[in-house]
Amino acid sequence: MRKIKFQHIILASIFLTLFCVCLIAGNLKWPFFTLSILFLALYILMDRKFLRCPSGFINLVRLLFAKTHTYHCSHCEKIVEIDK
Repeated sequence: MRKIKFQHIILASIFLTLFCVCLIAGNLKWPFFTLSILFLALYILMDRKFLRCPSGFINLVRLLFAKTHTYHCSHCEKIVEIDK
């Protein structure tokens, strides 16, 4: 399994946080809904390109856990390696 960069994990977390903030703010002003769609699309693109095991999907919370602990992919049973 290839190494996953920790910067990509942090950037994906920021995209999800901004998505949630814009979704909540969209209840007050509707243009924030379009921003939330943009941040969700950016997260999905990052997830598909950088944060996946070749044989399956790895949860973002589990990737954060794998930074400090040994974690095995549930699909290919290889150790998830986080690069700094």
